[in-house]
Amino acid sequence: MSVKKPLSWDQVRIIASSEIAIQPQPGITKKLVVVTYVVEGHPPRTLWVPSEEYTRDQLLKRIQQDLEEAVRGPVLPKA
Repeated sequence: MSVKKPLSWDQVRIIASSEIAIQPQPGITKKLVVVTYVVEGHPPRTLWVPSEEYTRDQLLKRIQQDLEEAVRGPVLPKA
């Protein structure tokens, strides 16, 4: 499946979603939403989204970006 076209919610299935708290530094707590999703033709993937940035529209944009990066593959440094 090509991900050049914008995704719609009809194409995405959320498998699991949880909010967790992390401590990047002592005394500082941040909340993240961990979302595992699947799109037909691709294996399941997981995103970590800061709670303050977690909206339905933002999640769909992040899924689109994540799939584009996955299809493109890793960018390796030139020797």
